Amino acid sequence: MNGLTSAIQFLTVLRIKNESSQDTRKLGESSLYFPVVGALLGIGLIALDKILSLVLPPLLTNLILIFTLLIITGAMHIDGLADSCDALFSGKTKEEMLSIMREVHLGTFGILAIVAIILFKLALLSSIPHELRHFSLVLMALLSRYSMSLAITFFPYARSEGKAVVFFQEKSLKNFFFSTAITLIILMFSFRIMSLAILFFTIAFTFFASFWVKSKIGGLTGDSLGALSELNEALILLSIVVLSKVYL
Repeated sequence: MNGLTSAIQFLTVLRIKNESSQDTRKLGESSLYFPVVGALLGIGLIALDKILSLVLPPLLTNLILIFTLLIITGAMHIDGLADSCDALFSGKTKEEMLSIMREVHLGTFGILAIVAIILFKLALLSSIPHELRHFSLVLMALLSRYSMSLAITFFPYARSEGKAVVFFQEKSLKNFFFSTAITLIILMFSFRIMSLAILFFTIAFTFFASFWVKSKIGGLTGDSLGALSELNEALILLSIVVLSKVYL
C-alpha cells in the first residue's frame, strides 16, 4: 500500500506518513494509483454533498463542493492551470515559458483561468440531473486523475528536474496498464454506457492537449499535469450534461 499512500500524499494535503521516509522510486511508481485517489475523492464529495444538501440550497452546495476539492488538493491543480495559461499564452520562447511557470505571481491569463474554471464547473454541476449527481462527482475525480497517468506515460517531461520529474523517470507500460485496469473496474460499477463514452472523450482531450503543450515547451511539467486535471474535470462534467440529454 506504499504506492497508494504516496499517491494520496502527492495529490492531496493529507499526510499519512513522514515524507522524509518516502522512497523516490515508490513515489514515481505511485502514478498508477492516481485513479484510486480520484475515486476516493469522489466518494468523499458524495458524502459531503449528502450532508450539505440537507441544510443548504443546491447552488451553495455546489460551490462548497468545488472549493472543498480545491482545498483538499492544496489548490495544486488549479495553480498549475493558472501558471500554464500565463506561460503558454504569453507568446514567449520555450525557455521563457518554462520560467514563467515557476513565477510566484499570477498574470492576467492565470487569474482569468481560475475564475473561468470555477464558474464553469459551478454552472455544469448545477445543470446535471439529480439522478446523475453522485455518478458525476466520482467520474469527474476519477477520470481527471487517470488523465495524469495517461499523460505521464506517453509524453516526456519538459525539464531536467522538478517536482514531477520522478513520475516521468519511473513510468512504465506495466504501471499504465494497471492504472487503466483500475479505472475500467471502477467504471464497471457505474453500470452506465456513457461512462465509456466519457472515458474516450477524456483520453482524446488528454492527447490533444498534451501534444499542444509539447509543441510549445517540448514536453509536460507538473503545472501542465495539474492543468490537464482541472480541464478534464470540466470536460467530464460537460460531457455528462450533454449526454444526459440523450440517455435520460
